[in-house]
Amino acid sequence: MAEVQSDLIIWQKSLERRGLRVNREKTVYMYCNFSNANANVIPCPSIEGSPLKRVEEFKYLGSIVAPKACIERDIQNRTQTAWLKWRSLSGILCDSRMPNKIKGNVYKRAVRPALLYGSECWPMRKTDEQKLHVTEIKMLRWSGGVSRTDKIRNNYIRGSFKVAMVHEKLRENRLRWYGHVMRRDDDHMTKKSYEHRRGEERPWTTTNNLAANTKKRHEI
Repeated sequence: MAEVQSDLIIWQKSLERRGLRVNREKTVYMYCNFSNANANVIPCPSIEGSPLKRVEEFKYLGSIVAPKACIERDIQNRTQTAWLKWRSLSGILCDSRMPNKIKGNVYKRAVRPALLYGSECWPMRKTDEQKLHVTEIKMLRWSGGVSRTDKIRNNYIRGSFKVAMVHEKLRENRLRWYGHVMRRDDDHMTKKSYEHRRGEERPWTTTNNLAANTKKRHEI
């Protein structure tokens, strides 16, 4: 913690020397307890004697950063953001006079990017994909004026809007990001993190494994 406090002072002085002032109330810190130590006995960093507020999570560049390696809060945040975008465009998406093709294009170019932002780096599970699938189907059903009592299948609704399945778009985003990382220099931090194995008994479950399976299918 002494090193963190020292870096914080250097960071504060460097900013204020250039005319920027660090807000004492809005500046917070997050503690990652990897050693299962008692976090209450660890001194908190401070600026000029004012202790900083400790938080369990914070938003950075649209993503939720939390001490635990889970994406539940990130998916919840993306879902809320997508609904806000959908409501702002409901005048087009819910207009019965608008063709479904145009509605589908608006959804694919404005709403779905907000829903899947940052998903190429998510350690996805089946339950996480199901949450995104449910959210998207609700949006498409409302856009088409279709309820569950109409007993219309989800595949037909997706076909009318020309919208692909969520898991297909997730795979596409991951493979695109994988190719971007593999084109990096060997000494780049992101490429090094992909090449670092967690052990033979715990294989990759995200991008590397996905690319290997895709390559195997093409070879077959």
